[in-house]
Amino acid sequence: MFTLNNTFIQALHILVGAIYLNTMTVSDPIRACRTVAFAIVVTAISWLGSLPRTFDMMAKLGAISTFFTFISVILATAFTAAQGEPAGYPSMGEPIISIWTPKTTTLVMGMSAFLNISFTFMGQLTLPSFIAEMREPRDFPKALWVCTIAEIITFSVVGTVIYVYTGNQYMVTPAFGALETVYKKMSYSFMVPTIVFVGCLYASVTGRFIFFRMFQDSRHLTEHTFKGWFWWVFVLLMTWVFAFLISGIIPFFESCKHP
Repeated sequence: MFTLNNTFIQALHILVGAIYLNTMTVSDPIRACRTVAFAIVVTAISWLGSLPRTFDMMAKLGAISTFFTFISVILATAFTAAQGEPAGYPSMGEPIISIWTPKTTTLVMGMSAFLNISFTFMGQLTLPSFIAEMREPRDFPKALWVCTIAEIITFSVVGTVIYVYTGNQYMVTPAFGALETVYKKMSYSFMVPTIVFVGCLYASVTGRFIFFRMFQDSRHLTEHTFKGWFWWVFVLLMTWVFAFLISGIIPFFESCKHP
């Protein structure tokens, strides 16, 4: 289940990357199957980005990714408030804001909303994987608290502000879709490092989970051997192939493909 969860998140990032490329090239005369083609491009880039075998490089990329993500969500929040009305307004009337769960909510809708919130914090499952490579493993609880508090504050503030201006009808996934074209492209572009990096991180965690069990107590685990690198590259490739298939086959992912 752990590896399957990570693969699903990789698939999500493939799809979001394809949506980004769709958004940026929507006016270009690109022929059919553009989303599939973009998904292949994102998959290839992500596979290459996940090849480093230690978290040292991932940590540096993660710092860069975090910085750009912060800029992106702040811009998206500010642009949502600045434009006042969501993209597509007023085709579905005035935005409807519900503080409490509407009476028309079905079990499927309720579970979908709950799982969307839960999925936001799914990355916590991978955090214990980092303990072994921390300079001070004892600092892990502190890092966990800081990370979780920052997530809750950021997600709550950004999500609330965007929802207030978009309502139930105009809310889309990802939320950049509620912005007008110029605003959407500007804020979305800062998210590119994260779109690629987070998928790479989950692939790396999955790869290590499998690789460490394949070569436990073996020199291939700690030395740069041909066999070790071959299986590391192959395992990562398989995770990205499965993620690519999931991004295009499962209906939930398919329904998110339009920018």
